[in-house]
Amino acid sequence: MAEDGRPNGRPDDNGTPPTASPLWLSLLSLAIYVLLIGVPQIGFGLYTGLASVLTTLAFTALSVALVVQVARLGMEWWGELAGMVVAVGAWLGMDWVAGRGDLARLYWGAMSSVAFILLCMFAGRLLSRLLRDRNILLPVAVVAILADIFTVAIGPTAKALENAPALVAKFSVGLPAAGSAAGPAGAEGLAMLASMGIGDFVFLALFFTAAARFGFPLRRGGGIIAGLVCLALAAYFLLPPVILGIPLLPFIAGGFLIAYGGRFRLSKPERQALVWGGLFLTALLVAAGWAMRGGGPPEGGQPPPGAPESAGQARAPQPQPPSP
Repeated sequence: MAEDGRPNGRPDDNGTPPTASPLWLSLLSLAIYVLLIGVPQIGFGLYTGLASVLTTLAFTALSVALVVQVARLGMEWWGELAGMVVAVGAWLGMDWVAGRGDLARLYWGAMSSVAFILLCMFAGRLLSRLLRDRNILLPVAVVAILADIFTVAIGPTAKALENAPALVAKFSVGLPAAGSAAGPAGAEGLAMLASMGIGDFVFLALFFTAAARFGFPLRRGGGIIAGLVCLALAAYFLLPPVILGIPLLPFIAGGFLIAYGGRFRLSKPERQALVWGGLFLTALLVAAGWAMRGGGPPEGGQPPPGAPESAGQARAPQPQPPSP
C-alpha cells in the first residue's frame, strides 16, 4: 500500500497485487457468525470438549484470514474512521439487543461480536498510519510482547480477570462452548469457553496493514501467526488450568517477527538501542509488577467487598478464557 493507505500494487505470495476481495470479506464475516451461533446449538456427545477446542482454533484461523483481507483494502484515513464509527454504532446497538433475552444473546450477540471485530480492525488500520518506516515495526512488536505478558500475568488485565470479568467480557469476543445451547435449557445454557480481546484484534490489523503497506507477503505472515496462536490455545486447553488467561500478543507479534524479521534493516546503534530499550522496559515492568503485588486482594485471596465475582468463580466448568 502507498503511505496514504492505498494498495501499492506490489505482488503478494501468489504474484497478484494485494487487493481485498469483497466476496471474501463477506464470506469470512458470515463464516465467523455461523460458527458463533451454530456450534453451541449442536450436541457433540463425548466429543464436546474436542469440538469446543476445534471451534476456538477455527475462529482464530477465520479471524486472521479476515484481518488479511481488511489489511488489503484501499482506503483513505477518513474511510477507516467512518468504518470505525459505523462499527461502534453497530456493536453498541447489537449488544443492547443481545441483552433483551436468551435467544437474542445467542443470535444478536454473535452479530455484535462480528461488529466488534471489524471495529478493532479499522482501529488497527488507523493506528498503522503512525508507522512510516518498516523498522519501527520491530520495536512495536517487542513492546507488544513484553507489555501483554505483564498485563495478563500481574498487570491490569490480570486484576480485571479476577475482579471485573464482566468488563473483560465487554471488550472481548466470547467463543462459545460446543453444545452449551443444545440442552433442555436451550439458549439459556449458552456458555463461553474462551475469548479474544480488543488488543489482539487491533494489533493483528496494525501489523498486517503495515505489512501490506511495505509490500510484505501477507499469506506467509497470516499462516505463521494463525499457526502459533492455534498451538498456544491448544496447549492452554490441554495443560492443567493454573492461570486465568494467557497473553496472545506474544504469539501474534512473535509470529510477525518470525515471518518478516529478515526484512528489517537496523544499523548497529539502532540494534543496541533496541536491546537496551527492551531490557529497560522489562526491568520497568518487573518493578511495576512487584509494586502491584503489594496492593493485591485482602487476606484470604478474596476481592474487596462489593467487587464482582472473580473469573474463576463465574466461569462454567470449562478451561478459563485467554485474556485480551
